[in-house]
Amino acid sequence: MAGPQIRIVEDKAQVDGGWAIVIVDRIGQYLGDGTIGIRRLGYDASHLSPAGWRVADARLPAERWELRDGALHLYLGPDVTEFLTPDDHVTVDVQGIAGQATVAWPSITPHYGGKTQFRSFARSVAPPPPPPPPVGKSRR
Repeated sequence: MAGPQIRIVEDKAQVDGGWAIVIVDRIGQYLGDGTIGIRRLGYDASHLSPAGWRVADARLPAERWELRDGALHLYLGPDVTEFLTPDDHVTVDVQGIAGQATVAWPSITPHYGGKTQFRSFARSVAPPPPPPPPVGKSRR
């Protein structure tokens, strides 16, 4: 039995760049959890994790997923796409879909904000600034 038909396209709806859609064609229903595995061919550290390329198997959560027109669409943000370059040959497997497919990663417009490792830091909630020192009572 052949593996799933998987293709990857740039998500051009995201004006800041750096987004991809993994599309699994001809899906009637999807009972998976929206995670995928991406493995590059020809490297020891071949499994993409949220922290980058690793030797051990890793899963990546899609930012969101939906069934549309008989296909599963998994949306991957810049935290994933920054690790891939055009024509990287990767094997993709989607949790809940039997099999895997090897595809060439497409050209994705880089994220406008640059490397996401800096965005991730900026996304963490900073504590509020300390209150200003009390103002002394005025004397009249």
